[in-house]
Amino acid sequence: MMFMKTVGCLLLTYALVMLSTCAMAQNTDPQRSSKSAAQYDAACINENIADTRDLMYLARMGTERGSTSETIELANDLVTDLSELLYSMEQLAVAGAGSNTKPGDGNGTLKDGEDLDKKLSVAHGFTFDTTWLGGIMRLQQTKLIALTGQKENATNTRLKAAITDAIPVYKRYITRMNTLQKQIVRIDTQEKKERAREQAAHERAGKKR
Repeated sequence: MMFMKTVGCLLLTYALVMLSTCAMAQNTDPQRSSKSAAQYDAACINENIADTRDLMYLARMGTERGSTSETIELANDLVTDLSELLYSMEQLAVAGAGSNTKPGDGNGTLKDGEDLDKKLSVAHGFTFDTTWLGGIMRLQQTKLIALTGQKENATNTRLKAAITDAIPVYKRYITRMNTLQKQIVRIDTQEKKERAREQAAHERAGKKR
């Protein structure tokens, strides 16, 4: 009787092992895995195209409405570099990287860009510059996080290379924008203090008359 129970347990264990092995084989099916990887790469390309176009739209606002030469110069540089990043992603799409990707398919992930667009539409001068710099800087930080994840998970070698090239570009502009924003705020603060001193001096002179 004990022998029969032992045999039964062994058979049950063997059956469970075989079922588990079959399930693992299905989950690691090469064809399914390859298809999933291609879909992920395609989604990354679509996302990057949409996000870069959104950033370019906002960057052009800086070239048209920036109130300082430094802001306009940075915006022009950003448009140029984003154009190159966009071209590399669109070339991947045209080449069919992933699964039948087409340029412009899919939606971007920089949802805060819509709010920034609304704020910039009514901003002028100092307010426009600081809002533009801070807003695009945050969008690029969001994009940088996404690109870092894509670099780890993408399987297409050309996509990985394009992402690798894009990451330092975003890092460079985040640093430039942060520096320029601080500079503009510092200058504005100094000018306000100077105007306040001049106003106070003018009022004192008026009282002496």
